[in-house]
Formats: sequence, structure tokens, C-alpha cells
Amino acid sequence: WFRFRRLFAHLVINCGHDYYVLHASGIVARNSNAALIVGESNAGKTTLLAALLGKGYRFLCDDYAPIRFDDLSVISMPTGATLGERTFQLLPELADLKHKACSFFTERQWHWTVNFREKYQVFPANTSAKIVHIFFVRSNFGQSSSIAPCHPAEAALRVIESRLQGP
Repeated sequence: WFRFRRLFAHLVINCGHDYYVLHASGIVARNSNAALIVGESNAGKTTLLAALLGKGYRFLCDDYAPIRFDDLSVISMPTGATLGERTFQLLPELADLKHKACSFFTERQWHWTVNFREKYQVFPANTSAKIVHIFFVRSNFGQSSSIAPCHPAEAALRVIESRLQGP
């Protein structure tokens, strides 16, 4: 599944278009402005995304955020999101999305691919939204991750690092 999503995203996004794909999750506010949540794999990006969807934000993307630098926008790719058991423990309101038919085992734990459309509002696919915030989740594996403000130069470096690591 992971390999298919990566190949699919690459083909859809990079076929003749000038996008930069960032390893991030994204939400859209009621005013159609976007916020991206960037971080390492398993840092909690999708968990934070799910919590924000529960607060009324719209689902923009998960794992792949295609960014256009000419207008600082992100293209909506509301595909399935992968959640681990810890996310379901932290957000019990997601229990109805946990379908065993969409489960797989990797990295010593079970994961579920969920469709946020079943529960939350989704920003229309292939639509652009202006990026007004980028948040970086700092991993603290084994404990809670955190979000902290940083200098714009540090933010640029983290974006580059995120792009190099990939999902």
C-alpha cells in the first residue's frame, strides 16, 4: 500500500507539473486558507490532523502535500490516511473508521487505512489552497510529540529535510 501510494502520488503530481511534494498532512480552514503539518514518519502528523478535523477543519492531504511555489499554494489530495492503534486510543471518536478489511501489519504494529470522508468535511480534490501556516511536529518517540515555534530559516531547512526524507 505504501509503495502504491508513493508511486501514484509521484505519477499524478510530477507528470509535467511544477510542484514540490512535501511529506506533510494538511487542513483547510473555513476561509480556504491551508495549514501544513510537517514532521518525520510516525511523529504524529496524521493524529494531529485527525484531531483538527474533529474541530471543524477540512481534510486537505495526508503524507503528500504538492506545493506550488509560484503562488504558495497546496493542491488537495484527500486520499486515505493511515492510523496506528495509538491514534485510536487518543481519539476514540475515530473508532467507527477502524475497518479490519483496511488493516495491515508493519513496523511491529497494526495500521488502518481510513477514509476521513466518512466522518469529516473534505476540501475538493485537485483544488488549490493558499498556505498560511506550516507547523513542524518534533518527534519524541515513546512519548508525546510537540509543536514549537521556530525561525523562518529553520523552517526552510526543515522543509528541505522533509523533502529529502520523503514519506
